[in-house]
This record gives sequence, structure tokens and C-alpha cells, in this order.
Amino acid sequence: MLRDRLVVGCREPAIQRKLLSDTSLTFEKALNIATAMEMASKDVEKIKEISQPESQPADPKVNKMQFSLKPKPKFARKPPSSAKGKRQSDDSAKAASRSFNQQKYILMCRPYLDDIIISGRNDAEHLANLNIVLLCLKESGMKLKREKCEFLCDSVTYLGHKLNQEGLRPLKSKIEAIQQAPSPKNQEELQTYLGLLGYYRKFIPNLSRHIAPLTELLRAEFKTDKKTRKCHGGLMEDPKFMWGPRQEDAFQESKTLLQSDTVLVHFDPEKPLLLQTDASSYGLGAVISHVLPDGSERPISFASRTLTSSEKNYAQYEKEGLGIIFWLKKFHKYLQGRHFSIVTDHEPLVALFGDKKSSSPMASARTTRWHMILSAYEYDIIHKEDKKHQNADALSRLPVTGGGEAWCSEEMPRKKSRLEDGVILRGRRVVIPEQSALRLRLLREIHATHPGIVKMKALAHSFMWWPVIDRMIEHEVQSCQNCQEHQKMPPPTILHPWEFPDKPWCRLHLDYASISGKDVLIVVDAFSKWIEAIRVGNSTAATTVRVLQRLFSTHGIPETVITDNRTQFVSEELSQFLSQNGVEHLQTAPKHPSSNGLAERAVQTVKVGVKKIRSGDLELRLQQFLLCYRVTPQLTTGKSPSELLYRRQIRTKLNQLKPNFGRRVKIQQARMQQS
Repeated sequence: MLRDRLVVGCREPAIQRKLLSDTSLTFEKALNIATAMEMASKDVEKIKEISQPESQPADPKVNKMQFSLKPKPKFARKPPSSAKGKRQSDDSAKAASRSFNQQKYILMCRPYLDDIIISGRNDAEHLANLNIVLLCLKESGMKLKREKCEFLCDSVTYLGHKLNQEGLRPLKSKIEAIQQAPSPKNQEELQTYLGLLGYYRKFIPNLSRHIAPLTELLRAEFKTDKKTRKCHGGLMEDPKFMWGPRQEDAFQESKTLLQSDTVLVHFDPEKPLLLQTDASSYGLGAVISHVLPDGSERPISFASRTLTSSEKNYAQYEKEGLGIIFWLKKFHKYLQGRHFSIVTDHEPLVALFGDKKSSSPMASARTTRWHMILSAYEYDIIHKEDKKHQNADALSRLPVTGGGEAWCSEEMPRKKSRLEDGVILRGRRVVIPEQSALRLRLLREIHATHPGIVKMKALAHSFMWWPVIDRMIEHEVQSCQNCQEHQKMPPPTILHPWEFPDKPWCRLHLDYASISGKDVLIVVDAFSKWIEAIRVGNSTAATTVRVLQRLFSTHGIPETVITDNRTQFVSEELSQFLSQNGVEHLQTAPKHPSSNGLAERAVQTVKVGVKKIRSGDLELRLQQFLLCYRVTPQLTTGKSPSELLYRRQIRTKLNQLKPNFGRRVKIQQARMQQS
């Protein structure tokens, strides 16, 4: 009797059921049960206030489907008809469904996706895959409606997209619906439009940059209560919603961007990957692409997002770094476990993130975290100039045959060219044919020791010519990670130079360098800029004297030798040796290395040059660098060191380009004898 009276006094059905289930119920016990369940109910209500229930199923990930489909010409689509709402659920799932929804038990369970896409490279493979799927459906007791099935199709429509062998593109019917949308009158309408536009953002490069004026209106200061809105012509207008010409232009531009005939290619794990990132003062942008065998780039997906208020306060290098890290996470499924290239227009990132470098102890915590994230990927990072770092709609189209040919701006005068021994010469330079793989081979040859843009141009101008050679050299150096990492900053001030000598090998500058843990004596001629780099076992005065004796026997005795104040250079043994040979020994001021700037510059040149060459031992790399350096014209003299020292150019592999003049003379002599 007491239990029935207590149950009747409770309004909540859950509390009533709990009390009825207890056979030995007392007033005190009933009060404790009711109080505990009431407090639990209040806690659930608080959770509901800060939780957003799902009013619709989550959008299927089209990117996952694009990731799993390789370029295949045959597709099939099948919607299972008997699968909807037929799966039984256990009690725990029922309880979970009641926590945040009004529906009873499992009525809210809806199918995530009911279309099945089956592909194949040819009809046989397509039919085999189709048979496997049909058997699985049969074993599961699922049925298909024949009138809704499509087999052996060249293309199919799927989730607002059109799929074919070339790739993925948006449906025109969906795009037309977006283009017919009127201008928003409040934040809700703007959010609806941006949501529709965002569904196709992977087709639009740098979308966040174009719609920045629209996203600004989503800030809290533009939000008003629905009660304060006014109705004009049947539309609810927001007085704080500042829709001006700038927003209208961005609104119309966003519609125009969707009109481009963009095609996203299917992901292929066998093709090289390229991740190009960029950052501005208000947004991040990226495009992940495949590099085709012909060198062209085809996008897999575009992506962009706006910066938060705190991210806008980052330094520029942090914004660019944030762009790399964010898009690495975004495209993780494409990049993890594969080698890829990161392209950025911010050159400091090449030194910061390049070549798997560890984080500096002085780096910020954010940069250290980024290094840890990057360590999980296999990549190389490339710098590209702003004007070349543009991903326009042309990336999304098939390459046009012959569209990328380079043409000379003016016809080469015949008087500047001549034919000798079957070789076309322009002055002393060999003209390399346009459709020849020899151009790339020659570029790699003169770039083998990474001499830099200026010296590469000087070396190339001594042997070869074609219309766009300078542009190709610039691109080769700017896309080289080694050259970007070891690029030096210009000197802060211009120092007073030494007087230029009037003949070669009359003034020498000496210094010691440590390269790969080995001592190397650097000797440079002030007139010809000829460098001798001799690897020694130690850097004592006796060793220095032995090396100078060998050099003097080869090139002659100089008039002056310039050194700093190292112990081996101020020793009595070296001073006596130079004095006996009639050589004036000058020493620079202490703690002022710039006084011996020619030797210091030569040390840096040799160090960087050898470091860029990564194959071979130290001696081999040293000799490879010296050969390239000695035949490369210098910026100050306009001639190579070998020409100024020996009055001739020493022979290299590039001399094979030029015609054999000795053979031509022999032919002429033979003709004269016959006549």
C-alpha cells in the first residue's frame, strides 16, 4: 500500500518504474531513490544544453571514395533496397539513442549510404568485381532494384559529383542551384550558402581568400536576435548584417569560380605527389597534385581555410609553417608512407624544415611540435617564387599538346651563326637543338657541383646556347634543395679591397679550413682567383712549408703572401722559408678576418661547394669542385681562373660539344696534298 501511494505521487515514468521494482520499499528509501534520479536527470539536461544533436546523418566522405578509386574506365552503381531500417540493435544502442533525441528506441537509425560504386580497368575486371559484390549482398540477404542499377557505365553520378576515368567533377545541376541563390539577408542565410559552397571547395583554389569578406560577417559582433529583425517584402533583414559592395562582389565571384570546368584526378599511389601550400594574412591554401610523366601537374584536391584571430598574430614564417602542418594532417591519407615534395614560396622554411633537420634548442615550442609531426613523413621541401607559385585553373585541365613550347623572341641573325664540322655555332657557343634531351643533360652537368645561378650562367655561356637557357638555369637552381639551404646572405657593408695585382700568381692569400673533420690548406691567387685546396694530415708550420714548396715548383714563386695570425703562419720556420725565397709576408690585423677577405671567401666557397656534392669521399668531391670552379668565369674578372693563370681554358667534358678543329685541319691538309 505504501509503495503504491509513493509511486502515484511521482510524475516521472522512470522514477515510477524504479520504485515499483523494489519490493521492500520504505519512505526513506523511496525518497533517496527519487532524489538521486532527479539529480541525474538535471545533469543530463545540462549536458544537452552544451551539446548539439545531429539533425541529419553525417555527410559521406567523398574524398575517401576518391582515394579508393584509381583511374578506371568502367563503373557500376547499385542501391540496396531492403537494407534500410532492417538492422536490429541491442539495448545499449537503444539507450544511447534516447540520450539526446526525442525518438523512442532505435527509430532514429538511418542508413549512412546506400549506393555501392564498383569500378574496373576493363570489362573483365569490372564483371569480376561485380560478381564478388553480388555474392556478398546475397549472403547478407539484401536485395537490389534492377531499375535503379547501372552497369558498365563510362561515368556515374555520386553524391553531387560526376565520376569517370579522368577524375571527379561537380554536377552541373548542383552548381546551377548555387548560382541561382539570392544575396543573403542575415547570418543564417549566409551560413547556408557557404555550406553549399563549401561542399565543392575542393574544386576551387584558395576559396577562403576569395570569400574572406563573407566569412567576416559570421563574427559575433554581426549577430543579432531574431526578434530585432525586420520584414521587408517577405524577407527577414538583419540591421547589423552589413552587406555592402565588397561582400556582393565576393558573393558573385564565388559563383563564378564554380563555373570553371575543373576535373580532379583519381589518386594513384604509383605517381609522384606534390603538396603546394601558401599562406596570406587571413587564410591558408593548398593543392595536392600528381606529377605526370610529361612533367605536368594534375590536382587531386584543392583546399583552403581562414585563419583564426590568434593565428593572424603569427609571424609570416609561422603562418607558412602552419599551412604546411595543417595540410599535412588534412591530406594525411594521401601522404603517409609515401615520398612527396612540399612546395612553398617562403624560402626560410627550406632551411627550417628541409633535409629532416632537428629542431634548434632555441626554437619555440610550436616549431618543435611541427618538427615532431614532420618527422613522421618522407618528404623534400622546394622553394618556388611567388609568381611561379600560382595554381590556376589550367592545372585542372588536360595538357594541351604544343602549348608549352618556348619560342625565341627574335630571329637569330645568320651572321651570328655558322656551321663548322656539322655543328651550329653562335660565336664560340654550340647551339643545342630544341627537341633534344641534351639540354637537360647539360644542365645537370653544369649543376653537378651546385655553383649557383651566376656561375652556372657564366659556365653555360662559355660552351652552349639556346633561347631560354638562362630561365632554365634559374629554375634548376631555385628548385634545388641543396642550393637553397646553403645560400649565403650578402655582406652588410662594402669593405676597402686590396689593390688588384697586375699579373697572375704574384700575391697569394692563405688560410686553413676544416672540411668534414679534415684540415685543408686553401691558397688563392688574387689575380686569377685560382684556388688550390690541399688536404693535409695536420696544420703545422712544417706541413705548410712542404705544401708551399710543391706549389712554388708548379706555378713559380710569388711576390707576396697574405695570412692571418695563426700559430703556424707566424712561426719562425715559415718566415725563414718565405724570406729565403724572396717572398714578402704580410699578416692581417688580429681579430679582423675581413682583412684577408679573399682567403676567407675562398674557404667558404670550397666548404659550401664540397658540401653540396653528396656522393663520393672528401678527396673526390674536392677535385670535382675544383675542376668546375677553375673553368667557370668569375663575376669580378669575367674570365675563368684557368684562362687568367694559364692563358688557356683547361679541358672538361663540356669540350666534347665543340667541333674538332684538329680534324678539320687534317682534312684540309689532305685535300691540299691531293690537289
